[in-house]
Amino acid sequence: MFSSLSCSNKYDTILEGLTKNYVLLGNEIEKDLYLEYFKQSEEQYLKDLEEYNKAVSAFYNADTGILNYLLTYEKDTVHMCKWIKTKNPYSSNIGETDLLTNSEGALILFDNYLANSSSIRIPTYINELSYEKIKSFYTKNKGLSKDELKREYKNLFEQ
Repeated sequence: MFSSLSCSNKYDTILEGLTKNYVLLGNEIEKDLYLEYFKQSEEQYLKDLEEYNKAVSAFYNADTGILNYLLTYEKDTVHMCKWIKTKNPYSSNIGETDLLTNSEGALILFDNYLANSSSIRIPTYINELSYEKIKSFYTKNKGLSKDELKREYKNLFEQ
């Protein structure tokens, strides 16, 4: 039980760091407006940017146990996901990906872990992601190494 709690806390720390993805809006919004909206100083922005980048790095460097942990969010359809992207507060457009639940966000992170390597992105095939497909893949392949999982995962959406 203790090691499970330890892993949970390790993965929770990574996910918490990913919630700082609002720092990416610093490139979309005029700096003064950004700092005012998020009630930050330039120093806090830089600190959060560093924390976010460390979380992304920790996510991609995590052991494959993170995949099992992400699958535990399957039924979390109530909470809005803060791990993937923060909506631009100055935009009046609302897209499908602005309203992701933790359940959907966990699928996106699962996909990113195996199909990407440096930044969190929403895949173009987002509508093909399903827990049924992902769980079947993971059950069949969870004994593989991280590199082998990545190779097998690429085949999943080519079929």
